[in-house]
Amino acid sequence: MANQSIARGAAILSLFSISRPRLKLSQIAEEIGLPLSTTNGLVQSLVIAGFLEKNEDNREYQLGLWNIELGATKMATSEINQKGSALAYYLGRDTGLTARLGVLERDAIVMTYCSAPSASILSRIDIPGTPLPTYCVSLGLAILAFSPEEEVVEHLNRIQLVEYTEFTKTDPQEILDELGAIRNKGYAFCENTLVMHATGIGAPILGSDGLPVGGINISGDSTQFTATTVDSLARQLMETASGISQQMGYRSYEPVFNIKR
Repeated sequence: MANQSIARGAAILSLFSISRPRLKLSQIAEEIGLPLSTTNGLVQSLVIAGFLEKNEDNREYQLGLWNIELGATKMATSEINQKGSALAYYLGRDTGLTARLGVLERDAIVMTYCSAPSASILSRIDIPGTPLPTYCVSLGLAILAFSPEEEVVEHLNRIQLVEYTEFTKTDPQEILDELGAIRNKGYAFCENTLVMHATGIGAPILGSDGLPVGGINISGDSTQFTATTVDSLARQLMETASGISQQMGYRSYEPVFNIKR
């Protein structure tokens, strides 16, 4: 029974997102498929524990502050952040672009660290913990490109391929072909594929087994990426990814990535 309650509580918490931050009790009950009375008992337990808060004016529930504390603890103790955030920060500072670290979690890219230029305005996707689609952001494509192909095929068949812009690829075979090109050059390049006028370059961070444990990218306005700067930016990115990969336990006598000099 205790395990069932934990599973139900987790299911309730998973209903909340940036696009849907507040829910009424009736909505929660309908979503998880339980009677209103049972749902109310679970929700009140989550309120007492600090995982949910109730707005008495409109009787809607939202995530409690305890989730922020847990999230902050996770981010601070995450190995990829501990070993890669300093290098990611310097990469962002030296390029004048936003630098991010992220991992593949439950079929989405979850950003764990973001370093943005002081003059920039952070967007919703810059908030650590925000899930992003794998197949149309440079972080996700870089991770998928260096992952086992059978796992990637299963992933693409399992997720919903949404066309966010006219430049978003949603055909699985086209995405697989792009991943092959990414493996050859060592980095992913995305322009206008999730958000218009936004460009990013991503590279994988490899672990001791040679498989991706996460990724790093730099991104900004499309005007910041030109034919003459992309190669230089990609080189800086991949050198940083290589350094973090070594921190994460990757060892090789060969260059980690195919960096053209």
